[in-house]
Amino acid sequence: MKEMVYRNKSIAELLDNGTYKGYEYAIVSRGLHLCAYVKLPDNHKYYDMDYDDIPIDCHCGLSYSANYVDGLFVDDGWWIGWDYGHCCDYSGFMMHEHWKDVDTSYCKKWTTTEILKEVKQVIDQLNK
Repeated sequence: MKEMVYRNKSIAELLDNGTYKGYEYAIVSRGLHLCAYVKLPDNHKYYDMDYDDIPIDCHCGLSYSANYVDGLFVDDGWWIGWDYGHCCDYSGFMMHEHWKDVDTSYCKKWTTTEILKEVKQVIDQLNK
């Protein structure tokens, strides 16, 4: 497991991936913020569904569904995901010069360990 390093540009870097309760997952740095993804088995009731139609409780709700993890790999499965680039989430663009006088101390800097905990909570919901 790699820890998140916030950057002021967009990149795609795999920080952690594995399997929990039979579900594959990936935690990805986008440079500016983190994203989490879970692969659904092809027999899952939410397989091939749009993320807006999947009732999962996670950080600011699902924001992704596709047969690949954008920028990293293509797969024959169906991935759902969510991101940590919302209001009150720290973002790498806050390192830019024009943010130097802005108080960003209220912004949450997520860790890979914290994201993994939420990934497991999402998988527990999918497993019901």
